[in-house]
Amino acid sequence: MSTQTHQTTQSASGAPYVSTGSGLSFSGLLRSESIKLWSLRSTYWTFSLVVVASLGLAVAMSFALSPLTAGFDPATGAAMAVDNAQMFVLVSTTGLGLGQMIVAVLGVLSISGEYSSGMIKSTLTAVPGRLPALWTKVIVLFGFTVLVGLFSVVGSFLVATPILGAKDVTASLCWPAWPPGSPTTRPRSRGSPSPANPRSCC
Repeated sequence: MSTQTHQTTQSASGAPYVSTGSGLSFSGLLRSESIKLWSLRSTYWTFSLVVVASLGLAVAMSFALSPLTAGFDPATGAAMAVDNAQMFVLVSTTGLGLGQMIVAVLGVLSISGEYSSGMIKSTLTAVPGRLPALWTKVIVLFGFTVLVGLFSVVGSFLVATPILGAKDVTASLCWPAWPPGSPTTRPRSRGSPSPANPRSCC
């Protein structure tokens, strides 16, 4: 009797594990990864730091730079003039470089925090396949980073507008309408092709 019980226990413990796959859909994985990402305090601190750094650098660059010296000639290394649109692009996107390094830290924290808290066991139990879990983490972090980056760029533009406006540097987020008398609005001969005539978006 004891021999039979021992053999039964041994065969049960030695049975191979067969993965049944994840019971979650891809949208469910995205939702769970979003919840886990925003459950970390480092997420709020990191994204807030990205926004503050972008706005701060935009203000500093707006005060420090002039359209006459904001450009850089790669051949001679001398300063060169830029137009108003280039000036706004330079000021609005200066903080993106620093923001990329900050978000890289968040990417490391989002993975290491899951291992340090032991939550990785629940993740791998729900999603035995490693690649779906990895791709959902990448997609969620990338999506929220794009939204925060877009908010930072638009905010930098709005913050820099009154500062650069005091230097007679103006720009608009909309394309201007073509003025009357331009080549696209002149009378055309019959049979000539009709070019597009876009209007201002504002």
